[in-house]
Amino acid sequence: MRFARRRVDAGEPDAGTVAAVFDLVLRNGLVVDGTGAAGRRADVGVRGGRITAVGDCDGTAARSVDVDGLVV
Repeated sequence: MRFARRRVDAGEPDAGTVAAVFDLVLRNGLVVDGTGAAGRRADVGVRGGRITAVGDCDGTAARSVDVDGLVV
């Protein structure tokens, strides 16, 4: 099992551009990264089969799943 240890950012949109587009966003999950730190509530954005963002994923998504109450 692989864990993301840091935020991987596909690039911040410039002012006036459209936010990042994700294939999938897991919203409101309890993210546990495997470092021993406490879990935190966050969204997980996936694009091209890879986690590309962890935090507040405001971009549009082809599919969005509410994982409230679940560990991601």
